[in-house]
Amino acid sequence: MCNGWHVPDFHLDVCEWLDNLKGLNLLMLPRGHSKSTILDVYNAYLLYKDADDIILHQGATDADAYKCSNGTKQVLEKHPLCWNRQKVKGETQKWWVQGSTDVKHGSLHARGILSNITGARAKLIQSDDVENQVTTSTPDTREKLRYRLILTPFAIRAC
Repeated sequence: MCNGWHVPDFHLDVCEWLDNLKGLNLLMLPRGHSKSTILDVYNAYLLYKDADDIILHQGATDADAYKCSNGTKQVLEKHPLCWNRQKVKGETQKWWVQGSTDVKHGSLHARGILSNITGARAKLIQSDDVENQVTTSTPDTREKLRYRLILTPFAIRAC
């Protein structure tokens, strides 16, 4: 029980798994198991630990990725331990937290999976539920998605 909310045991298992990621990883949980919300909290946790972390979060579309960006900002704003990791500049697409020393690359960068973006400097690249009608409707978009997922170290999707 946390702030009146019951936290299921498997959420704790997922958080432990996330904290020990190495190489390529895939988290598959059924719909409704708060995968994206867990990522919001996990991203805030990473930035709490190290303001110089750089996270590239990719959704199926820019708008989907922005949900995680806004969710992460909200956790940083509301969690009492994160008072020193508030967003200090930037917008939903790319923003920096207090304490970041990188003036060029944002702490969190959120874009759609088919956007023209590179994650070369990111410590963690996430692909969250990127398979949908937009990303798989033509052979060309399916090939682009396949290529981008091969290069992504962490993907999350419903099973």
